[in-house]
Amino acid sequence: MVHEQPPDRRKLMRRSDRRAQILASAVPVFARHGFRDASLDDIAAEAGITRAVVYRHFDSKEELYRAVLDDARAAIRDELQADRQVGPGSVTALIHAAGRDPDRFRLLFGHARHEPDFASYYEEFAEASANYVLDALPDGYNVPRVTQFVAHLTARQLFEAILLWLDQDQPATPEALAGAIRGAATALTAALSRPAR
Repeated sequence: MVHEQPPDRRKLMRRSDRRAQILASAVPVFARHGFRDASLDDIAAEAGITRAVVYRHFDSKEELYRAVLDDARAAIRDELQADRQVGPGSVTALIHAAGRDPDRFRLLFGHARHEPDFASYYEEFAEASANYVLDALPDGYNVPRVTQFVAHLTARQLFEAILLWLDQDQPATPEALAGAIRGAATALTAALSRPAR
């Protein structure tokens, strides 16, 4: 009597589940290596599949990376909207979101901005974050060009500060980091609003 081997479990997965598995496996690989240095072989190995299976779901590494960035953007937006504890869209909410999902944060704010074909993902958040910074500045600063400049500068510094915070195992609370960033933005605005001597 011949016993049939059960089918390989990799073949039993639904197409949508396999795609989700590939996307989830690609996140840490791209977060570690960036787009250029990550390979589809690394992603396939992370997922426990072959490169050919990856190609059944994505035509190219670029298509996979865009799908990962789209997914990361949506996940971080959802986190920001859901963070009722500190207020949706706040600087503190962004720090909380980064702490909960550091790989996706690194993808959008650490890697995508340095890759010309993908920088628009970063710029979209930079613009939105500049608006959050403007909202966080105290009243009384009525120099629009200065406050706009400070907001855009602070948004970019915010991303760098969060990346450093993640790299150093979150040495301060999200609230403390947000307070320091707001304080720096306020000090910059005050310094740049003074008349030249």
